[in-house]
Amino acid sequence: MTRITIDLNVVLDVYLERDNFLASAEILTFCKEGELEGYTPSHGIPTIYYILRSKIGHERAIAIVDDLIEMLTVVPVGNELLRSARRLSFRDFEDAIVAASAIESKSDFIITKNSKDFAASPVPAITPERFMDEFDLSF
Repeated sequence: MTRITIDLNVVLDVYLERDNFLASAEILTFCKEGELEGYTPSHGIPTIYYILRSKIGHERAIAIVDDLIEMLTVVPVGNELLRSARRLSFRDFEDAIVAASAIESKSDFIITKNSKDFAASPVPAITPERFMDEFDLSF
């Protein structure tokens, strides 16, 4: 089964219904249905809640968090993972944490809206749209 690490921007696109969110939504659905093995770094969960709470309120935001922790495996971000992230050659430390989480989870891909930000990642980064096209996934 294909393992993917999902960047925060993909999740936010879906729940905030930002431009071109349909491929991202399909990927999350495939994770929920067990067709893909989805991972996300633990630091992303409170960040997602914080952003969503300000846009859609506490009740809806916490319900989304509950869904996320059921459909995705949360990769713990501790000392060793942070050290691994620091050893990567990234300009953005948060992106390095996502890449280190992908390494830790043995993901095949990082799914992100900003694949160019992951040029230094040992795990290939791909946009949701490209992932869906390349793997001929659709409902």
